[in-house]
Amino acid sequence: MPKTLPLLYLSMFCLVLTSPSIAQDGPSFDCQLAKSQVEHAICSDPKLSHMDQALANAYKSATASAVSAQAPTRESQRAWLQARSGICVAPADWAPLFRKPVADNLAACLTTLYQNRIQELEGGDPSSFSVYWRAESKTAYAITGDILLSANHLILGGGHEIQIPLVKTLPQTHAMNDSGFDDAATLQLFKIWKGSSWKLIGGNTLCGPGEVPTYLVLAQTDHNRSLSMAVFKGPTEPRWEKPSLENTHDLCGTYWFVRDTPKP
Repeated sequence: MPKTLPLLYLSMFCLVLTSPSIAQDGPSFDCQLAKSQVEHAICSDPKLSHMDQALANAYKSATASAVSAQAPTRESQRAWLQARSGICVAPADWAPLFRKPVADNLAACLTTLYQNRIQELEGGDPSSFSVYWRAESKTAYAITGDILLSANHLILGGGHEIQIPLVKTLPQTHAMNDSGFDDAATLQLFKIWKGSSWKLIGGNTLCGPGEVPTYLVLAQTDHNRSLSMAVFKGPTEPRWEKPSLENTHDLCGTYWFVRDTPKP
């Protein structure tokens, strides 16, 4: 027998032993049953497959910890799964309005969402989890898309990630003549960290071509089921007073979102 055969047998034996670990690098679901565009994208990308399994492990650990955290973690996970498709592909109810996909790069969009979700789950605090908000106004449909929002972090449709540290809470001055803002119990001003003239859905921007957004005002109403967002440009903090808002050129636009109860 040639001397090379034992080495060949040894290589085949090692391959058999290592094959189970290779299989574990796949996603948390059976790719033969994949149906959605997101699932097919995950199955075709080894990095996304690995992240999907890592997220499944993080979720299992999170729901196995404190009993008080199990229900909100499960609810948040159901919402995140809807956000995964809504933010990176497009929600089913408004996808036909656009010829192009929400995300220019589906894999990059999903990677952003997975990285943030794994970090949230490993942190173990449901109160800090991002909330999925569905675009409600026409401007939100056409520019921001659906969003994921946490205390100081915002992900816009297409996976555009923005840091928004809180500046301060604003007094309720009824300055907008808009119920979304004027009925809010709390108004918060955020600074957009390292703002840019990001190209969002359809090439649109938050403040016009070449304009850099610098501040956000966020207001939640209707038992935290509705969200209003005002975007400003300019170097100075916006003054939340009627005369100032009526005469400012720094208000780029307003957007409205709703928070759905996740489907089981």
